[in-house]
Amino acid sequence: AQTRSLGLPGQLAGDVLALGQMVLQPPEGLANVPYTDTTWVVIFVCVILGILLGILIAFLCHYHTYLPFFKAEEELANQTFMNHVLESNVNFTSNYKRAIASRHIEGQQTLNIIDPNDIKLNNIIGEGSFGRVWAGVWRASKVAVKEFVFAQEALRGGALQRNELVQEIVGEAAIMSFLRHPKVLHLYGCSITSQSLWIVSELCSRGSLRQVLNDRRTRLSTRRRLQLAIDVAEGMLYLHNHEAPIVHRDLKSHNIFIHEKSPHELEAKIGDWGSARAVALSGQRTMTHGVGTACWIAPEVIRYARYTQESDVYAFGILLWELATREEVYAGFSAAQIIARVANDHLRPVLPRGCPWNDIMALCWAEDPSSRPKFEHIMEWLMNLLAKNKR
Repeated sequence: AQTRSLGLPGQLAGDVLALGQMVLQPPEGLANVPYTDTTWVVIFVCVILGILLGILIAFLCHYHTYLPFFKAEEELANQTFMNHVLESNVNFTSNYKRAIASRHIEGQQTLNIIDPNDIKLNNIIGEGSFGRVWAGVWRASKVAVKEFVFAQEALRGGALQRNELVQEIVGEAAIMSFLRHPKVLHLYGCSITSQSLWIVSELCSRGSLRQVLNDRRTRLSTRRRLQLAIDVAEGMLYLHNHEAPIVHRDLKSHNIFIHEKSPHELEAKIGDWGSARAVALSGQRTMTHGVGTACWIAPEVIRYARYTQESDVYAFGILLWELATREEVYAGFSAAQIIARVANDHLRPVLPRGCPWNDIMALCWAEDPSSRPKFEHIMEWLMNLLAKNKR
């Protein structure tokens, strides 16, 4: 074949006439490795994944049929914990039954018993003579855990004292547990540890009304204060008009809890009745030791130790004064002085100048219990004031 030189002298030159097949040799050491087909592995994995996906879809489609099983498991766990409680020094069931009977509560009321291990305590948000209040989480819900610490005297063998304390607290908790109203604090249940009893309720973001009144950064317009007063009156009206009327016995700013629904909207909820007596029973201090409850006690309660709906109205009148002034009641007086002067000298706070609800306030803390208004009328008066007040 005729060729034509394309290269330089000394280089291979010519035309390309044909291309031959080039065979690549495997690297040394791999020449004898047999070929493996992985197709069956891929198929097997796909089949397993398909089966698992099918089981998941079937479970989701028929989830409701499995609910009884899960509930049975939960009930078994609760019963196991309940047995543990019953084996402790405190016979919870008998105390609960006595508490219900003494409060004349009819029907089958049940109090949820919560395993303390199911509650995550985060931080302390309040302290008092009874113990501490924790912010925590239970079943993904934000909760407040009020801790009643047993006094050392009770721990050293005062089983009767401890049983009396448990009976008082669980009795009040039982009442709270079946109440359902937006202005009444919702209670989830209670829990018993070796040294304390916990009351587990919904958590209000702003704490107590007393805390809000003390926080001068929080602006409280006249209208907002009226709305908080109406919230409390509405909750008290619900309690007093309940099928079995309920007397709070410990109504005060420390036992009203504030939830911030929005940056400009606060809502008040009633809670913590019976705490004053529980404190006394716990051995910490009596109701007459410390200003705590003395400021809100009606004169007839001091004289005869008898709580009524009218004594709740008296306490509400003191609470109206707190809303008007944001000040501490009877500042500078000891508890003993307050009690003596309320009972004997008709001591009352000074009516704040220009307060729109002075007349209602004075009627609420009237000396004669029969002269005090019902919460129906209080609600009506406060609503009229709210309608007139635009700021």
